[in-house]
Amino acid sequence: GIPNDVGYWLWFNQTADPLLAMETRLAVDSAILRKQTRNPNATIDIRLASFPKPPWRNANVDFAAGSGGIWYYIPLMIIFFFLLLEIVTEKELEMRVGMQVMGLYSSAYWLSWSIYAVIMVTSS
Repeated sequence: GIPNDVGYWLWFNQTADPLLAMETRLAVDSAILRKQTRNPNATIDIRLASFPKPPWRNANVDFAAGSGGIWYYIPLMIIFFFLLLEIVTEKELEMRVGMQVMGLYSSAYWLSWSIYAVIMVTSS
């Protein structure tokens, strides 16, 4: 026949309220056990346990060491791309030729671009 004292584990996750589930489940199961055994003193031993969680599979992975260097490289390449784009646009418009006609030295031209590039890199 059915034993007078039984027990089970009630597994729950973080989204459920374990106490409400436990009380409800215990009340229903106790009533069923008392009815089936015809013993008003039949008891159920119930225990709560958090549902087991597997370990995080990336626990020992260091993302900064693995791909962190690319995040230092990409901003500099973006700045380089835009500086190159501005120099090409200036060449297409022949602004440098016009400045040279007015007496601009090549060294002053490239020094101004270098200063601009340093300002862009340090501001980013």
